[in-house]
Amino acid sequence: MGTLFGNYRLIAPDLASFGLSPASRSEFSLSEHARSVLNAINELAIERLTVVGVSAGGYVALHLVEELGARLQGLVLVNTSIALDSAEIARWRHELAAETELEGVEIVADELLPKMIGNSTQRDYPEILNFLRLMVRENTPVGIAAMLRALAARTEPLGILRRIHCPVVCVVGEEDILTPPDTCS
Repeated sequence: MGTLFGNYRLIAPDLASFGLSPASRSEFSLSEHARSVLNAINELAIERLTVVGVSAGGYVALHLVEELGARLQGLVLVNTSIALDSAEIARWRHELAAETELEGVEIVADELLPKMIGNSTQRDYPEILNFLRLMVRENTPVGIAAMLRALAARTEPLGILRRIHCPVVCVVGEEDILTPPDTCS
């Protein structure tokens, strides 16, 4: 937990089977992750908040919209598409999940990071790619595989999108292959 310019409290939840959380199960839904974040928000007695979700965290954030209601003052979605995966992408996520369980998290770093980080950033700032590779390595194969499967199983977000009653900022990279700018409109 930290502060932003001394005025805002920053809280970064550690989703089940990620980061420092133990790998307890091989299957988690986005709704289950959202429920655990909501429990933390309630335990901390946070009455008004802006939720920021990056990549898979953005999909988790979308599942918080209804539960938070008027408490949600803003929503920031970074590299999160409102479009569903094609059958081909969903199949790829399942295949990558199986490979991750067999071969470890390095396969995810090799497969995903080049798609998530633009060519110009990879060329001009290779230390960013190295830092992200280290972040991937902090996770368990079980956790990453479970998230890949949860992403492949996500459903149409239009019902959720209709219930958003706060400002929304959608951020994507110009060179992002997985969530190009037109996926956030």
